[in-house]
Amino acid sequence: MPSVVRGKFADLPAVWNLFQSRNPFFVGREHLLNDLHRGFAAKTKARRRQVLIGVGGVGKTAIAVEYAFAQRAEYDIVWWIRAETRSMMTADLGALAARLSAGMPSVDDMADAWRAAKRLLEQRGRWLLIFDNAQRAAELVEFLPRNGAGRVLVTSGNMNWEPGGEALLVDRWTRRESLDFLSRRLADAGGPGGAEVSDKLAAALADLPLALEQAAASIEQTQTTPAEYLAEFEHYWGELLGKGKPVGSYSTAAAMAWELSFRKIEQIDPEAADLLVLCSFFAAGQIPLWMIHEGARQLPADLGNVAADPSALHNALDTLERFSLARVTDRWVSIHGVLSALTQDRLEGKARGEWTINALRLAASAFPYESQDHLTWPRCAAALPHVLSAAMHAQRAGLLPAETAELLGKIGRYLLKMANYAEAQSVLELALPLAQSTFGQSSAQAGDMANNLGRVLHHKGDLQRAAQMLQWALSIDQTVYGAKDPHWATTANNLAMTLAVSGKPREARVQFERALEIYQSHYPNQHPKIASVMNNLGFVLAQLGQSGAARQRFEQALMISEETSGQTHPQSACIAVNLGDALKSENRYEDAQRLYERALSIDEQVFGTSHPSVARDLSKLGHLGLLRGEDANAVQHFERALAVAESCYGPDHVQIVAFVNDLGQALKGTQELNRASACFRRAAALRQKLRGPANELLESDVMLCKD
Repeated sequence: MPSVVRGKFADLPAVWNLFQSRNPFFVGREHLLNDLHRGFAAKTKARRRQVLIGVGGVGKTAIAVEYAFAQRAEYDIVWWIRAETRSMMTADLGALAARLSAGMPSVDDMADAWRAAKRLLEQRGRWLLIFDNAQRAAELVEFLPRNGAGRVLVTSGNMNWEPGGEALLVDRWTRRESLDFLSRRLADAGGPGGAEVSDKLAAALADLPLALEQAAASIEQTQTTPAEYLAEFEHYWGELLGKGKPVGSYSTAAAMAWELSFRKIEQIDPEAADLLVLCSFFAAGQIPLWMIHEGARQLPADLGNVAADPSALHNALDTLERFSLARVTDRWVSIHGVLSALTQDRLEGKARGEWTINALRLAASAFPYESQDHLTWPRCAAALPHVLSAAMHAQRAGLLPAETAELLGKIGRYLLKMANYAEAQSVLELALPLAQSTFGQSSAQAGDMANNLGRVLHHKGDLQRAAQMLQWALSIDQTVYGAKDPHWATTANNLAMTLAVSGKPREARVQFERALEIYQSHYPNQHPKIASVMNNLGFVLAQLGQSGAARQRFEQALMISEETSGQTHPQSACIAVNLGDALKSENRYEDAQRLYERALSIDEQVFGTSHPSVARDLSKLGHLGLLRGEDANAVQHFERALAVAESCYGPDHVQIVAFVNDLGQALKGTQELNRASACFRRAAALRQKLRGPANELLESDVMLCKD
């Protein structure tokens, strides 16, 4: 196997998003680069996923970057994905979907664009996905394409990485690699006595790449010599020993090198030092510069003046980059996770609290989420990991509990809107007790949190807990607002949706009728909320066998929705599907098909091709095909519906049971009995696996409209 080539650049792949440039001082790691190359060249599927594991600061990310540049000719797509959180992964894969599919909506599809990226990759070859700084293998599963001739490279600081790819250990540099780096990086490293000084410096810094880069940058920027830096380092070493602190490990080597750099920056550019402290409270990667610039009023006076002035902000960022403490582009700044942790560790008492508050208030100003204003969503997507990080710091410190609870609640609502149910649940479960302790057990804020948490649980299929949470939210709304207020009606509508799906249409009907009555008394007759609840009421009437009354409700709801929200709004598509069902029950198949096709067209235009609503519409067309004896046509619709559903929910979600069973029925009609039997076996096995109180099967046709 030939060695990895590091020659002159060729053209980059057509689809490429690495924000890092190739490191001209990259040294060593030949065995790891060649192991990656051999592994990815192997024909076995297991070798197509490889994981670089190691402690912070050993250079895992640098190896991944070098591999991407070195092997760029083998790929048409190379895409970097920040893997610290689910939100980062969805955002970065969503950006890939936009690159791969020019016609994809740029805003309204944000919740599901990452699923579209998976499907597009599964149809292609010659791609490399790099998941940087992943936490656990299990968290990546739903983001990995199941098919396609591509490769996946993961970096992780989790030394107990579970199965999920072939793991390669990244250790500190060998001494030879450390010396090679210093000789390339520093002009004085090869002078008289330079080799001996470099060897001592490498030993003092435990051959840790991050620490050696810090030292080299400091030497270069302060125009000192390696010998002078080593003397200063040894003096600080003595200072630590005098305080009884241990030295000599990987962590202390990085901390000591960082401390010397930070002290220099405090002397030459104190605002740059403050900027580093601020950024340490945000997530490690790609902090948008507009967050800092537009949040200048939330910062201390001196730093605020720098942040408000683009030129001054650029100068401060340049200082950090020259000392290798940050990576900066014209749009964002990125701080290594180890350096962020070291920066915070330096803060004590009052100073730490003050910076926590500064970060929280800047984060809150950068998160303008409004559920009805989709123009606010892109900025929220870019700021989300940093806003969440700042809020978590404030929550752990017990600072500004009211502002923290409100920000966490807003984050939870955004994640719910983006269909990021797992992360929404964790955030709202953190926000709810904070709201209760801050505002009161039966406060409006607690009721709002409980309502949104109930909606999340509904979407996750935990209908029993969802109903309990929504019942509690409803009781709070009744206490705070009264049982004739639109707030109460909104929660009642959400509760009724859960009851309807849980097979309790009579109880759901009572809640829908009360919500509709309240909305009609508070809003004009032509209002989207009225259309929404009217549609939902029609749905439970259909469940109760009152098809004529149900059809009338659907017709009224569709007329209102088209007049208020527009003919191409998702709400109109939802109602059109329900009306189509009503017409189908009256044997008006052609009218029903037109409505289903119209709904499919709307949902594909608004959400893209990989959204649950698209799967629903395709399934409706498939069922209609079965009724009309068009089994082959039904198979096509069900196959596509299943593929979309699997991309949305994963292969083992409760929703998949009905899609697999439907495909089996259609295949049986076309006499493809082996395939049909396989579908029925899969559906039965999945039903058995998921049966239980926390996974009530959602097998009815659910076309309820969100309020």
